[in-house]
Amino acid sequence: MKIIKSNVEVLEQESGIIGMYRFIERAGRIAYKTEDKMTDDSWQRFLKMLKERGHWAVFNQGTVYLRFNPAKEMEAWKKLKETKPWTKWTKDADWVNVTTNYRVILQQDLGDFMEKYWEDPDQSFYRRVGSHWVCSRATSHQLVRSRIFCFIQESQRYCNYSKDKFGNELTYILPQWIYRVRDDIGNTIDPVTYESRNWILRLDGERLWDELTLWDRTVSGRDHMWEAIEKEYMAEMLAGDGEKLLPEEARGILPNDAKTELIMTGYVGDWFYEPPTDSPEKAGFFFLRCAPDAQSDIRVLAQSLKEQMCNKGIDKWK
Repeated sequence: MKIIKSNVEVLEQESGIIGMYRFIERAGRIAYKTEDKMTDDSWQRFLKMLKERGHWAVFNQGTVYLRFNPAKEMEAWKKLKETKPWTKWTKDADWVNVTTNYRVILQQDLGDFMEKYWEDPDQSFYRRVGSHWVCSRATSHQLVRSRIFCFIQESQRYCNYSKDKFGNELTYILPQWIYRVRDDIGNTIDPVTYESRNWILRLDGERLWDELTLWDRTVSGRDHMWEAIEKEYMAEMLAGDGEKLLPEEARGILPNDAKTELIMTGYVGDWFYEPPTDSPEKAGFFFLRCAPDAQSDIRVLAQSLKEQMCNKGIDKWK
């Protein structure tokens, strides 16, 4: 088995319609873990496959920016206005600056309209921004509660972790509570040698985990459980004396500590909004997940993502 640290990064859509198509492909391939199959034009086949299979949720990831005169395009304007909250707009003299997602365009039959009025955004538009998360399943369960966002997640139904592409092993996320164990042990004196254990404080990642299995019962117990789950998963996938299962059947034994990846995309305001004290139900993602009482595994990632977005000036957009 493999143990890795969680991480998150801003994932921005490239300019133009092709940039939007490629972003959708990038997000969609997370589910199947086939990012290695991307080429300059692979989005054409991939998006065609998504449409044929009816995987509409993937198209939510693509952001569409349009600028047009609503008085001259009343039918299309009416269709777009009916798709709130997924569609937002600002008005400027005779023009309207619309931000929506590609699923709206497809389901409202506005493909030609999009081609005609596409506009790479400036700050007169509402902006959507994506993010790429590598985290535990437990953390992803918290993320998807933010339902105003759009998500695509690594699929345990399709991913077969017994295959070479996954190293024939399961991957687990190093939990944040391990650093509490590291501090508790690293700030003590060995009762046998009377030497400081502060060298443990310099360890991290899988090396830290492996070392602490020798010092702490909880870490050791979790480690043994992870190994037992991996062994059973591989047995069920490869079969011998028992029934050979499909990935969607064997996934039932995978724990919340298992690694997953997901793409999370939403409007800047949905990331950053800080509500007045009398309406906390409208709070933005960072307000909730960077709070001191937020769960530690999601809080450290939310704080990192917020810092990245601020460094890129994304917080200055609508």
